[in-house]
Amino acid sequence: MSPAPASPPPSTPPPARPVLYTLVGLLALIGTILVLTGVIAGLRAKSSPRDAIVLGFAAWQVATAGVLCTLAAGLWLHRLVK
Repeated sequence: MSPAPASPPPSTPPPARPVLYTLVGLLALIGTILVLTGVIAGLRAKSSPRDAIVLGFAAWQVATAGVLCTLAAGLWLHRLVK
C-alpha cells in the first residue's frame, strides 16, 4: 500500500485583535454619547438651540464631533472585518 498523501496544513484564520475591536467600540460609544449630549443640550436650551453650550463648546460642534467619531468607528470596523 502506498502512504496516504500528506494533507495540506489547515489554513489558520488571522489572529483575533480584541484590542482593536475594543478601541473601535469605544470610539463608536464616545461618538454616540457626544451626539446625544449635543442634541439634548440643543433641546434644553432656553433660547435658540444654536446658543446651547456644552463644556465651553457649542452644542452643534459637540454633536458634529460625535457624528465624525461614529463614522470613523464604522469605517474602521468595516476595514478590520474585510
